[in-house]
Amino acid sequence: MVSVKPVLRRDAQRNRDRILDAACRCFAARGLDIGVDEIAHSAGVGVGTLYRRFPSKASLIQAILERRLDELQPTIDRALRDEDPWSGLSSLVTAMVAQQIADRGLSQMLLLRLPPDALPEPTRRRFLAPLERLLARAQRAGRARADVGARDLPAILRMASALALRAEEAGDWRRHVRVLLDGLAARAERPAAG
Repeated sequence: MVSVKPVLRRDAQRNRDRILDAACRCFAARGLDIGVDEIAHSAGVGVGTLYRRFPSKASLIQAILERRLDELQPTIDRALRDEDPWSGLSSLVTAMVAQQIADRGLSQMLLLRLPPDALPEPTRRRFLAPLERLLARAQRAGRARADVGARDLPAILRMASALALRAEEAGDWRRHVRVLLDGLAARAERPAAG
């Protein structure tokens, strides 16, 4: 069965977008403990309007994650088309961290507030399936360690999220992502120590 998103009236869609924009700004600036009344005020809508669109804070967070995945989709598609699966995997992980650095609220959601099983299965699959495919392809090509599996990816992504959360302290976050990815590379792919 194919799930179809309901089409909203133009004004309802505008309010939904304003709420999501405000939630992203508020979460990034103040963290996830900010109240929905402050988000509604920032969006210029009433709390009732917010609750009509998002019946809970969890549903608002879910919508933000879906939006971020929509924004990341062109990068996911490019990574999956890359003839070099290691390059595709590396570019996708790097893009995910870059997105979190641009939106600290997203990083906080993924690292601090969402246990691995908190995402609904369709969102979880949408988030992890491309990485799993790229990892499997890189392993078949001898580019990624054979002892790393799909079940390791959530922990690896939480490590990458930690880099994003501390980016201002970490300095060159891209270097740190490369170090993380080096740990996933097959031995022949790892740079020489020194």
